[in-house]
Amino acid sequence: MSLPPSPDGRVLTCVLADDHDGIRGATRAQLDRLGWVEVVAEAADGDAAVAAIAGVRPDVAVVDVQMPGRSGIEVCAHLAEQGLPTEIVLFTAVPTEANVELARRAGAAALVAKDEGFAPLRSVLEAIRSRGAAASGG
Repeated sequence: MSLPPSPDGRVLTCVLADDHDGIRGATRAQLDRLGWVEVVAEAADGDAAVAAIAGVRPDVAVVDVQMPGRSGIEVCAHLAEQGLPTEIVLFTAVPTEANVELARRAGAAALVAKDEGFAPLRSVLEAIRSRGAAASGG
């Protein structure tokens, strides 16, 4: 079950980065249906993801692990080094133990398998949204 839009209209802003147009489009459609996530930028490679996240400073970024340029793990590590507060959710077709460990070390909020459907990603975003509301007193 999804969280309803907050009474004050607050939403999670999101950058969506995946090199596959079809996956990026389908994921965006699912995010748009939630009603409390606003995709503010998209990127098709790791370097564009870094630029978008640094430029718009979203609450969260959903980033594919394997992309041209920087990998999602490299994007996550770079943003952590820069001190940007955006929470990174890594999205992968290959949820290996090695990727889980690399994601943890890079500072990712979560690593979600693409083949598990949208529910796990939605759950992670709900948790991030709940933490944000608690931190802001909402």
